[in-house]
Amino acid sequence: MSRPEQHRQLLVHVQVSNAAGEISDRFVDQQLFELWRALVEDRHGLHINGCTPCVWLPEGEARRHESLAQHQPFRVDVHRLTFQCFDPATSITEFKSRFVLATEALWMSDLLLKHLGDEEFTTLKVHQGQALATWAAA
Repeated sequence: MSRPEQHRQLLVHVQVSNAAGEISDRFVDQQLFELWRALVEDRHGLHINGCTPCVWLPEGEARRHESLAQHQPFRVDVHRLTFQCFDPATSITEFKSRFVLATEALWMSDLLLKHLGDEEFTTLKVHQGQALATWAAA
């Protein structure tokens, strides 16, 4: 059986802006998008500027489909950060994944490791890949 972090993932690429007008990119699991949207708009006060459906491909698969990817209107290097968090009090291991721009992977992984808690019980794997638009080029 193949490992889940090796698979394609349907995402939504979202550009959000804060109250200061700063724009940032987010990549959200398509199944969680509506819940995520409500949370960032209502709780965090962010404004969603645009959404693009896309698929994340692991690096090896992206290379194999390079000719197809060249014709997509949207293609960007995106890393999948996979966290394995062990809670010694309950003996439960939880897996979490976040998709981030490759250029932001280092500082975002540091930020998320601090946010997740005890670094002694959290491991991180970085999977390189690309996000491609899911509609055909005109």
